[in-house]
Amino acid sequence: MKIKNVSIITDSARIYKNLVDELKKRNIQISDDGEIKIYINNIGQKNDILKYIGYIIALSRGKQEFNELLIGIDTNSPYLTVVAVIDGELIEYRRPYELNALVKTIDEILITYPAKRKIIGVGIGNKYGVEIYNILSTIYENVKKVDEKYTNEKSHFNQIKDKDVRAAFSIALRASS
Repeated sequence: MKIKNVSIITDSARIYKNLVDELKKRNIQISDDGEIKIYINNIGQKNDILKYIGYIIALSRGKQEFNELLIGIDTNSPYLTVVAVIDGELIEYRRPYELNALVKTIDEILITYPAKRKIIGVGIGNKYGVEIYNILSTIYENVKKVDEKYTNEKSHFNQIKDKDVRAAFSIALRASS
């Protein structure tokens, strides 16, 4: 699928800079004469920016919302690795170091990407993963336990270099099945 260029039109330099910074993190091309033009007048808080980011990403792929948002969490490192996968495409990853940061990360991802179906997969290959699963399943719907066996191995369809991101990506995909 061809990802379309986006133009952002706003009166606020601050809003423009915040949106461009967030879109660049997600490899969205911004241009003055993009195929998609977004008009933004005012944004009150960070959640509004996140919603616009998701809306712009969906429009750049020719959609109003995505079919599926998968969040995969690998718990094997000294930090957690969280990935967001939209319609099978790895769109972003983050590395929160503790539980509160993890919950904040998940909240931001859920706010950002509009999707018909949202699933959170937690790797439970260790005690910490089971604890994280138990806590998240009380906070969110559609949290699933995922066996972490062979999740960080490269395969013909998963060539991600970072082994923790690769594992979280595989966890997200397994959670959807």
